[in-house]
Amino acid sequence: LLGRSALSALDTLSLFSSVPDPRLARCRRYPLGDVLLIVLCGLLCGADNYVAIVAWANKRRDWLHEALNIVAIPSH
Repeated sequence: LLGRSALSALDTLSLFSSVPDPRLARCRRYPLGDVLLIVLCGLLCGADNYVAIVAWANKRRDWLHEALNIVAIPSH
């Protein structure tokens, strides 16, 4: 079962998924909504730079996949 925080994150993911992606199509390795949600969660958990956000996401890879269906974690 998903906890309340995971359901809120899924709502946020659907909101982020509606943001237009300004990146070139050939440069899109990861969905923009996934990237934005990972950044938001990492920042809320105390990560203060991109390296720390990636480290946070890698430590929580299982949760990101199970609760939010995020399969791949962007790297720096």
